[in-house]
Amino acid sequence: MYCKCCNLVDAHRVFDQLPNRNVVTWSSIIIGYMHEGLYTTCLQFFTQMQQEDIDPDVIIFSNVLKACSNLKALEQGRIVHKQIKKSGFAIEIALAVDLVEFYGRCRSLEEAHSVFDTMPQRNVMLWAALISVYVGCGEEETAFQLFERMNCDGIDPNMSIFLSMAKACGNLRAITHGRLIHDQILKHDYNKDPVLSTSTIDMYMKCGSLQEAHRVFKTLPNQDVVSWSAIISGYVEHDDATHVMKIYREMQQLGITPDRVTFLCMLKASSNIGSITHGMVIHNEVIQLELESDIMVGNSMVDMYVKCGSLKAAHNVLDRLPVRTVISWSSLIIGYVEHQHGFTALELFERMQQEHVRPNEVTLLYLLKACGSIGAIEIGRRLHDEIIREGFTLDVVLGSAVIDMYAGSGCIKEALSIFELVPCEDCALWSAIMSGYAQQGHYEHVFLCLRIMLKQGVKPNAAIFASILSACSNAGLIVEGWHYFNDMKTYSLVPSMEHYSCMAYLLGRTGCLNGAIRLIQSMPFSPDVALWTSLLTSCNIHGNYDLGRYCFNKGVNLDMNDASLYVLASNSSCMYQHKHTCQMEDCEL
Repeated sequence: MYCKCCNLVDAHRVFDQLPNRNVVTWSSIIIGYMHEGLYTTCLQFFTQMQQEDIDPDVIIFSNVLKACSNLKALEQGRIVHKQIKKSGFAIEIALAVDLVEFYGRCRSLEEAHSVFDTMPQRNVMLWAALISVYVGCGEEETAFQLFERMNCDGIDPNMSIFLSMAKACGNLRAITHGRLIHDQILKHDYNKDPVLSTSTIDMYMKCGSLQEAHRVFKTLPNQDVVSWSAIISGYVEHDDATHVMKIYREMQQLGITPDRVTFLCMLKASSNIGSITHGMVIHNEVIQLELESDIMVGNSMVDMYVKCGSLKAAHNVLDRLPVRTVISWSSLIIGYVEHQHGFTALELFERMQQEHVRPNEVTLLYLLKACGSIGAIEIGRRLHDEIIREGFTLDVVLGSAVIDMYAGSGCIKEALSIFELVPCEDCALWSAIMSGYAQQGHYEHVFLCLRIMLKQGVKPNAAIFASILSACSNAGLIVEGWHYFNDMKTYSLVPSMEHYSCMAYLLGRTGCLNGAIRLIQSMPFSPDVALWTSLLTSCNIHGNYDLGRYCFNKGVNLDMNDASLYVLASNSSCMYQHKHTCQMEDCEL
């Protein structure tokens, strides 16, 4: 009684006072702790019971296996399995189901299948358990094979099996199999079940068949918040913001109150389209339903405001969260780093540490970028130490970030030592070290890296060429710059804005201003303000004020509020004007 009323303290007190405890008593207390999620205590009771020479029954074994499943205690579960065999309960279907589910939860598929194979009789529950295990472990193809075997054995699938198969079809985007499963669901008259119908909707959405998903949704006798959220989630995943907003309003008009899943979907939709207006409306509704303190909803709101470019609003949401996780902090830190506010990102990291929240790999990745961008080498070294202390693998992504940080701060030797430690022939690492050399003006080292990389059989990517062109620009190597710019075609690479900007800067600083203009005019996309600003700087340096006015007007047309353009234009008016010519004006594009 006390256990069922969730009063484990009094249940334990009565249990301790009993002069004699039998298997029923032990079963009651073990089940009580199991249902309350106190799995470790449940296993401790199981051990204590055996020490008192009480043999467990099927019910106790079942609950102990469930505790092992939740703890993913593979070795403990194997011991329990041996005890089940010794007790003669191995032929019990219910325990076989628990064993299959336990091994599946521990991702030991071979042992799960072995339990299934050794059973003299197999009912639909056992088939359902094994199929569910394979789908849960991402082995959908095997699940399909088992489903076929089950049909050949004349076993009619139950709702649990249909749920697993619908999920498998969705995961594999197997629309044809999905339609066959749906037909069988209709044949067995399971289509009225809201859980299975929601799973079918999800399957069609994942397969990209939005119309069929919507058709299933419309046939539901009771469209609850779960099914509405499923259809909204599907449209969100397909970036169909128009339908998302329309369905959400329709749901509200029918008097269905959104839940946390609905809000998570709506916040993601606002993030995807970058609509802070929609996001603020959803935020207000979250507040009205008192869900702002929900950690998942709170984290999603921080992420939404960051992606909509409102860092202040994101910061305010973070400050109001009752509990801040590494995801909460990371979302805002990423936002500040991406908006070039490295100092603020590092201040947030200090606050995060004060709250004893450990960074994950994503947090460290962006913090390293912040350090590299502002030259905070000492904090960067602390982060490097943190990576080593926490046991994170210095893979290509994290290794490249550490190299970038050291190289960006001018510590080439340290960057090179990390480069040599990461055993991977990957362009990202080469790009990181070459970028560092380029920033420090060591163009000869950039070319040396390129030769070594090519000798090792690593093909350069767009980032590598960006580093090479940057080195050429910094060194004023115009002939080499044209060579490598044209060489991109050899590797089937299309120059991006970054590559054109490097070349325009190179041409500009060496005085080939008309050549820079011709290059810009040849681009397959429109130049941005930064490119016109760069060329305006070159015009000022070389005294070509006619071309400078042209660049100024082009830049102002793109962004009339860019202060740097006006500063450069003001400076140029004070300089001595003269006609400038360049002996390389006619260099080939």
